[in-house]
Amino acid sequence: MRIRRAVGVISLLSSGLLLSSGASALTISLDTVFNGDTPASTAPYLTADFADVAPGTVTLTLTSSLDILSEHIHELGFNIDPSILPSSITIAQVGVGPPTATAFSGLQDAQTMTGTGITGGGLDFLLQFDKVPPADRFNDSLVVVFTLTGGAITAADFNFTNANDGIIVGAHLHGIACTPTSQSADCFDEFGDFDPNGTTSGAISQVPEPATAALLSLGLAGLAWAGKPRRI
Repeated sequence: MRIRRAVGVISLLSSGLLLSSGASALTISLDTVFNGDTPASTAPYLTADFADVAPGTVTLTLTSSLDILSEHIHELGFNIDPSILPSSITIAQVGVGPPTATAFSGLQDAQTMTGTGITGGGLDFLLQFDKVPPADRFNDSLVVVFTLTGGAITAADFNFTNANDGIIVGAHLHGIACTPTSQSADCFDEFGDFDPNGTTSGAISQVPEPATAALLSLGLAGLAWAGKPRRI
């Protein structure tokens, strides 16, 4: 029993923040649908990697795993340590797309991805990608890289959830093929009949942070209990 608890804690930590030689890196796999319809692509649908590259400079590498041609990423939101003003961070795309981010914005707790159901404060940063023409869409196995620059930031500064939804990184997907069980009105005509040619959208994130934190707490509590001397 004690071994299982220890392995669970190590697994959770290894998927989060990794420290090496003073540098930090953070990998977030977006594999959970929290609003809208479920993509037909295989999860994880998107991976976000934050990494230190120089003092005060972090790269954000986004790798799409969407393998259904119509499905593509339209928006991506993430957060920063609340003690750091998002407006103090400069975002720039590395190289020329596609995909190409068409808009960057940063304001604490003020960014909301369209139609995702994110409530209250929202996210700190929002990146938007082209929906048309299809050749410019962010899908398939495409990779896009950004530099985030400001002050003394590190990758560790982006390991924070948004105000009310427990999301570290979230994305809004378009082009999900409609099914008869779809939640969106886009999948039905004016008479309520299913439209097999329609497409809809969905919102994805990492496993919700509160659940992860709860599991981690339980694992650490288990390790602490296992290490206590017991009376016979």
